[in-house]
Amino acid sequence: IRRASSTVDPFRAALIGTPTMSNKRSRDHGGDEAAEEDERASRRPILDESFFDRPSEPTSRTAEDLLAQAETRAGVTNDDVTNDGDGSAGAIDAKHVRRLVLAFERAYAENVKARAKYGNEPRKFAESEIELDCEVKRLGTLASAPELYEELVKLNAVPSMVAVLGHENEDVVADALEVLRELTDSDAVESDENGGKALATALRESGGFQALYAALTRFEDASGKLKATSSETSNAVSSVLGIVENLGEIMGTQVDDASGESSNKALEGFCEETDLLKWLLKRVEKKRDVDQNKLYASEILAIILQSSAKCRKQCVDMNGLESLLQAASAYKKREPEDDGEKELVENLFDAICAVAMVPENKAQFVEFEGVELMLILLNGTRGDAKKTSFASLPALKCLDYVLSGNKDACNRFIDGLGLKSLFSIFMGRNAKAVRKTFGNEAALEQQTRSSSVICSLFKHVDNADRRDRLCAKFVEQDYAKCDRLVELWVEFAKRVSAEQARLENVDEDLGIDLTEEEEYLQKLDAGLATLEHLTLVFAHLWATDHAPIMRRLYLDASQNAIALSDLRDILRQHAHHVGDSAGDSAREGTVRAILSVLPYAPGEREQS
Repeated sequence: IRRASSTVDPFRAALIGTPTMSNKRSRDHGGDEAAEEDERASRRPILDESFFDRPSEPTSRTAEDLLAQAETRAGVTNDDVTNDGDGSAGAIDAKHVRRLVLAFERAYAENVKARAKYGNEPRKFAESEIELDCEVKRLGTLASAPELYEELVKLNAVPSMVAVLGHENEDVVADALEVLRELTDSDAVESDENGGKALATALRESGGFQALYAALTRFEDASGKLKATSSETSNAVSSVLGIVENLGEIMGTQVDDASGESSNKALEGFCEETDLLKWLLKRVEKKRDVDQNKLYASEILAIILQSSAKCRKQCVDMNGLESLLQAASAYKKREPEDDGEKELVENLFDAICAVAMVPENKAQFVEFEGVELMLILLNGTRGDAKKTSFASLPALKCLDYVLSGNKDACNRFIDGLGLKSLFSIFMGRNAKAVRKTFGNEAALEQQTRSSSVICSLFKHVDNADRRDRLCAKFVEQDYAKCDRLVELWVEFAKRVSAEQARLENVDEDLGIDLTEEEEYLQKLDAGLATLEHLTLVFAHLWATDHAPIMRRLYLDASQNAIALSDLRDILRQHAHHVGDSAGDSAREGTVRAILSVLPYAPGEREQS
């Protein structure tokens, strides 16, 4: 089209020197003007027609352009970049890490300089800010090479990465948080644990824990609400919580063999150096709306309390147990609205259980009327055979933890009229509704938890009146609960027998010889723990010398080919494996208590 046209574009003519009418007129007006025009033309770059056939330059620079410019400033040439056949970047190596770090450090230094020089003129430092943001994002490519994290630490890049977390531009901070989340992700560091630990250690030594917490709080106002409802702000908060979780996984949780207490250096570091634990407890408060960050905060809180004895103690010292119970009380009269809120409820109860399972914290749980709260939640939909409260499932789990080994909690449970709700679950009266709504595992958990709670009551309730009320439950309704006890015993005995057969096949087929302790632990998970609880309940009932109860139990056992010697063998095995974490004297007392209730028929003697 251009060649076919006889008309000459004045702009093009001015660039390539083609005479136009205006040019001719200017030459006719005198030599001075012509000379001036010739001088101006001589200063112009010489261009030809091909200039107009080239693609136009982009109006904005890409991250690659910025990196190229940064590499040029840093003295990195194209020869330093390993390219494949099509010009794409090759595998990441130590040289690539050094190049990325150098470009990042230079971009950060230039941005700091520009901000200091043009603090009140954002347009003058905007370009350096964009370049810094691009370089921060490029550091995220190292997530595919965790084996180079140690090189990253040696180059002393971590302190600068931590410094960026305090940047004035929240967009830059949010991107830096996302990069750190990617670098510490469990999938990223799985192939090189040493690299992950080196990065986690460097972060803490560089003040990274305080910087992360400061970044967490800067996106909120004084009341704890997000300053902006944008997804970027919410994602920044989620990124910090994700980094906390990732660092906890990288450092791992260790359990002391002597005391049985757990510890996690990363999570303990956050709780010692910052107010993260306080922030999490505030985040899960009853009055706060349920959102993604409240859900994530509940998850991190549960992880911290399950992973560290120090953090549990710190939580109790700041009245955290009371805060958790208040948060759980929100579900006394209402159900979670969706799956996310159901997960929130589970996380809350996991956190409560983690704190309350510690013997010294159970007294505080009782003092805060935690037993009564769990009973209210347990009774949430009592009487409706077609509906079961979601909170009733974790509430039963919490009661199981608290009543184990605690006399006061057991007494409070009976005084709070908990036996009616407990034995309703034990009898399986709502099992069909639970199985339909929550699945088979939930129904199985109800059986195991209710059996464990009844066992705890028999072991720790010694008051005559309360104990009579407990035993009377096995008399009412024509000894229906005695029948149920033996029925469940048979069911779980079959589960244990099946697991025993499986273990024997594994030994033969794979040639793996498990120790006695390993086999015992495998069978505990398969149902032996519940079988032991049921056997202890049987033994305690037998020890009452209540003739009608003994006759019914003996009849049920005989009909199912259960010998009293079978029960004694299970109890002896249980006594043999009693742990000594509470001390040798406590273990001896537990063993004596177990052996004292071994069931014998009248006139029967134990065979040596």
